[in-house]
Amino acid sequence: MKRKILLFIIGISIAAATTISGCRLFSVHLDTSDTYTQSLLKDKAVKEVRAKINFWWFCFGDPKAFVTVGETIYVDRETWLKDIDSRRTTFLQATLTHESTHVLRQAKMGLTIWLSFYVFSKSFRWEEEKAAHRAGWVVEVERGVMFDTYDSFAKYVSGPAYYGMVSYDEAYKFMVDTFAELRAEKAKKQ
Repeated sequence: MKRKILLFIIGISIAAATTISGCRLFSVHLDTSDTYTQSLLKDKAVKEVRAKINFWWFCFGDPKAFVTVGETIYVDRETWLKDIDSRRTTFLQATLTHESTHVLRQAKMGLTIWLSFYVFSKSFRWEEEKAAHRAGWVVEVERGVMFDTYDSFAKYVSGPAYYGMVSYDEAYKFMVDTFAELRAEKAKKQ
């Protein structure tokens, strides 16, 4: 039994190291030194932004999706630059808050263990995404905007981008309930 656990841990460690080195190998550093981007990253757990290149679609489903591994966020270069150039501040702050939630939770659990559970456990992945989406939605509700519709969110997280981690109905209900809860919290503060 101990041998199986040890082999499992070694296997997961190798998989995590491959994931991390593969992410860095198939990406390039993006300059985030301008004042605007620095203001977005201020107080966020994200330390580096890298643009994905080549084979990302093979490993991570949606090539436009932002992916966080450790303290680095991997983005689609075109999408990132367009959002920066058009000053989509609230969208970027909500997205960086979402990704920072992943950074903090990965650090708390340990990156290798977190990645293992995220990849192999649909229920763990769903819990992590719920926490991250909720954190990002707080920014949206505070500013009175909503970027996704309930339908588009439910289709996205129940679809191939997240490898069918949750049903459409459960995702839809989560978004409806969470936005209602966040709006009620905002109303109480006013």
